[in-house]
Amino acid sequence: MTRHTRQHGLTLIELTITLAIVSMLTATSLAVVAKLSRIGRVDAGQLTADALRDRLDALLSPELVHIQQFRNTLTGFTMATLSAIDPKTMQRRHRPITVAYDIVTVGERRWLVRRQTESTLPIFTELVAQGISGIHIQDTTADEPADLYTWSRPLVAVRVTVTFEDERTPPLDLTLPLSPAP
Repeated sequence: MTRHTRQHGLTLIELTITLAIVSMLTATSLAVVAKLSRIGRVDAGQLTADALRDRLDALLSPELVHIQQFRNTLTGFTMATLSAIDPKTMQRRHRPITVAYDIVTVGERRWLVRRQTESTLPIFTELVAQGISGIHIQDTTADEPADLYTWSRPLVAVRVTVTFEDERTPPLDLTLPLSPAP
């Protein structure tokens, strides 16, 4: 009669599974830390008007050069453009993309958020500035805000208007000239 004794410890399969779970948790936590560090780079306080103007100019100018259409929404605007930010490298790529600038509430503060969607890339969302209550875009030659879907003439420049939660802060008007797309 043979007697089987069970040895205590982990088998190779159990050890491999444990390492796989730990590596997935590590990768997830690194993604969260990276996102938090991006959030931390956004000024914790209210951006100055000049800093917000520079930030919006840097984000919007490449997108507006290749704009195909846009639509104002209740909380911001959405545009179809050919200028995407690659979430892995944070570099601009020339590909069709939909970008939305919206106001969302995080905690008790309203944030201006940029969200891009494209069929082959994951949805990429970034916080732009806090304390913003509205953002809208319009053609500088139009008397009233209108959507690009209805225009028959080419855009020369657009005006982006940002309103703030603090009603004592005057709205920020940013006029961006457009160059024709190559």
